[in-house]
Amino acid sequence: MAALVQATRLDAQFLLVGDGEPRSAVETEIERLGLSGDVHLAGWALPDEFDIHAMVRRQEREYEPVLG
Repeated sequence: MAALVQATRLDAQFLLVGDGEPRSAVETEIERLGLSGDVHLAGWALPDEFDIHAMVRRQEREYEPVLG
């Protein structure tokens, strides 16, 4: 999915939260697709440790949203 989005939005960034046995396969696929700088693996995060809303607000302050 990330590769499809990257085909039209070169500035897209992706965050995967979680961990487990498939992590090494996921890392290999990310590398194979050339998405190492765009896909970030956060590992395990408890709900109170991971505030996606705060991350989005911070991202909105750093980058001007582009629609279309």
